[in-house]
Amino acid sequence: MEQHHHHEHPRASAAVKTPAEHRRAPDAHAGHGSHMVQDMLRRFIGSAILTIPIVLYSPLGTSAFGRSLAPPFGLSSGLLGFVLTSIVVWWGGSPFVASAARSLRQGELTMMTLIATGIVVSYVYSAAVTFGLPGEPFYGPAAMLSSVSLLGHWLEMRSRFATGRAVEALLELAPPTARRVRDGHEDEVPLAAVAVGDVLAVRP
Repeated sequence: MEQHHHHEHPRASAAVKTPAEHRRAPDAHAGHGSHMVQDMLRRFIGSAILTIPIVLYSPLGTSAFGRSLAPPFGLSSGLLGFVLTSIVVWWGGSPFVASAARSLRQGELTMMTLIATGIVVSYVYSAAVTFGLPGEPFYGPAAMLSSVSLLGHWLEMRSRFATGRAVEALLELAPPTARRVRDGHEDEVPLAAVAVGDVLAVRP
């Protein structure tokens, strides 16, 4: 049993893509998406590695391990934390800061705004303490928040990328031709030959 479908929607301004063009287009997006996922993974790994000494030489590490460790190179724990956390925040956490800045320019508040606020406020306050403000620095929590957020964002991006590839695979199952009905007869034509007003036979 066949059904007939009448095209009533206006044709888009772009030309109809052939199946080969559909297969080429997703490949370009896939490469870009894969690069973004790998970049986020690199940021997470780098930030996680730097977070270890930040925590070890911070008040958080002292309370956790019951002893205070002497920082290397004759640096103070505050100065060492400042240097390492600066790398974690401004390199590792830059996607959150940049996204939050874009959202604020558009007058929006998003999850990235919340993450960036937690990271930047704790970092700026800790830096102020290191350079004279009375208080206790929070370099450890700032670095840990950056690293954990990067891990979560990487997992999310990886899942979205895998889902996108699955959808692209489904799109490639679309037939390259259509059965056009004219004067009671069906002709198999390429999809690019289908025009507005054509009646198509849609089979299971």
